[in-house]
Amino acid sequence: MEKVNFYYRFEETYLDECKELGIPSGNRELCNFYDLSEQFFKLKKAFDTASKERVPIIVNMDPRISGFDELEVFHFIKYKFLSRKVKINNFLLNLSTYREDGKLEFYQYQTSDFQEVYRFFENLILEEKLPDYSKWKYKCI
Repeated sequence: MEKVNFYYRFEETYLDECKELGIPSGNRELCNFYDLSEQFFKLKKAFDTASKERVPIIVNMDPRISGFDELEVFHFIKYKFLSRKVKINNFLLNLSTYREDGKLEFYQYQTSDFQEVYRFFENLILEEKLPDYSKWKYKCI
């Protein structure tokens, strides 16, 4: 099986850690096919950083997996008004690709359970298996 590399970037933010390491902001390696535990450690760290910076994580797959170019992962937390209590704590997954006619096609899934995100990545990375889209929203722009 061919090795698959995943790269992550944060929209509209540059991290000092990556600058110090000399890693270009658009090409930060998130994980590779053979070391799943390290992948998820890096993914969780990326989620934490993105939540702190209030920006989404974009994961690019190289080469494409099952016809998709990009996996966008948003972790968003919404607090109750004038309170520190969490009102919403969700993850939003977007799988996207560009069609031959130039339109952007993507599937979107929302969950509050990080284990679902973990299982999604585990299936995608180890088996190149995409989820059942019956629970995903489809959009074409």
